[in-house]
Amino acid sequence: MKCTTCSVLNTEEAQYCRNCGASLYPTNEAPDAGSSKTIWLLIAVIASFVVVELGYFVISTFQLDFIYDMINLSSFMTLIPTLTLLIAAVLMRNQKAKIALFIGFGLMLLFLAGYYIS
Repeated sequence: MKCTTCSVLNTEEAQYCRNCGASLYPTNEAPDAGSSKTIWLLIAVIASFVVVELGYFVISTFQLDFIYDMINLSSFMTLIPTLTLLIAAVLMRNQKAKIALFIGFGLMLLFLAGYYIS
């Protein structure tokens, strides 16, 4: 089946385009619902990074260094955006964005592994 959005050929049993993630069958859903979901997933990823940076800012501003003694805060704070990238990648319908998010997840996983190896 040929995608009406990007003209890529897909298998006959496919529900969504393997290239752009567009629905191959007409639905009653609003046409921009997929892009709305994509935007919200990307906002969630960015927000997770902002939360981590705010956490570091609060700790350094109020000199709460004792928190570092209680837990390995660096690896814990890195885990938040890493898991957010994974969840967004799994839920993403747009194939190119999904690949980018999985690459980002892999890079963050390597970065996170550095905390546990050293």
